Amino acid sequence: MFGIEELKEYIQKDKTTIECPVKKCIRRIKIMHKGDPQLLDSYLAKETSDAQTQDLRDWFCEKHRIYITPSTFIYDSLQDNLLWYDEEDQSFIEEIMKRKRVKAQLFHDNSEDAVTWAVFRYLEKERLVSGLLDKLIGAMLERPELIYWSYSPSEQNAWSDLEKAREEFGEEKKRGSEPDLIIKSDNALFFIEAKLT
Repeated sequence: MFGIEELKEYIQKDKTTIECPVKKCIRRIKIMHKGDPQLLDSYLAKETSDAQTQDLRDWFCEKHRIYITPSTFIYDSLQDNLLWYDEEDQSFIEEIMKRKRVKAQLFHDNSEDAVTWAVFRYLEKERLVSGLLDKLIGAMLERPELIYWSYSPSEQNAWSDLEKAREEFGEEKKRGSEPDLIIKSDNALFFIEAKLT
């Protein structure tokens, strides 16, 4: 993951090319046009075959392993954009990704999903969720379960109560609501949507 100190303050671009945003990199990459980022996202989410994505390398900095768009950059590897990614996390995120509707957002450097993972996965691993929410609402959570993007670890599937609510509201399967995080406990229920502004 690149930090602010590793990135250029200003990125030069013209009508056909854009420079890599990493300091001291002189590589210029073909600029993306309307629709190109969606093609890249489909590829990263494994929804597109390699034969359909031959031009993707035109937008790729080999040295830094990132795709470059006019407004952001996108990591080639998911683990490069996640702060927490040990063996346990890898297995967990693989299960989540099987059910996550919008997968490619986790690859983007300005991803709200990656921020959700970084903050709440840390709190979860350090067993700080109950204490934090106790300070916010004045009640200790009993046995909190963190449900990332609809995936319930206890059910090892999309959370069944959310599935029922989606059905009740008439949402299509592929377009159903996908909260960033649900914290469910015996005595409370929180829906959390991360926003970067």
